[in-house]
Amino acid sequence: MRRIWWIVLGVVVLLVVGLAAWAVPLLAQGRADVPARRLVVATPAAPGDWRVTSDELRAVPELTGLDERWSRVWERPDGADVQQAALRFSSPLWAARAFGGDDPAQQQAEFFDAVDELPVEPDTGADEAAVFCGREFARGDGCASWFVWLRYGQYVISLTADDLADDAPDDRLPGWLADTVAEADRAVTGALR
Repeated sequence: MRRIWWIVLGVVVLLVVGLAAWAVPLLAQGRADVPARRLVVATPAAPGDWRVTSDELRAVPELTGLDERWSRVWERPDGADVQQAALRFSSPLWAARAFGGDDPAQQQAEFFDAVDELPVEPDTGADEAAVFCGREFARGDGCASWFVWLRYGQYVISLTADDLADDAPDDRLPGWLADTVAEADRAVTGALR
């Protein structure tokens, strides 16, 4: 009986140590507390005449631990659009959970034939970054829409953009999207200092 007690105690200790080893580094990534609206850029860096078509604060949290979500949508006269959302979670733990479990591949799967994570590392100050390509096979094998998912401590930044006819290979962002990601990164890192 004592042997079982020691085994159970050992398993509990290992679980607590493992959880602490995962949680403590994430908690150390906490950033300054700023309103989500301050993390959204004024205009995308993509070429064209962009106008804001939607600017909103969603009052009802959609994800566990989500405190605030602000989104902005821009549109060009040709109908192309770019969207940015800034999500502020109560802690980096909740943001990391959302980043890993509610990413664009999950959110957009019903709207595309495939949503693939691409081997692209955007040059940002984010703690985590991922790039996804929404494919519509009737339009060819390129990206119909791009999704960039960035996590800065307790914040998740989502950029969604229609493909603007740039034939970038799957291992790099099109130039206009790389510029838009860089602009968003400057806005976020500047606000969180």
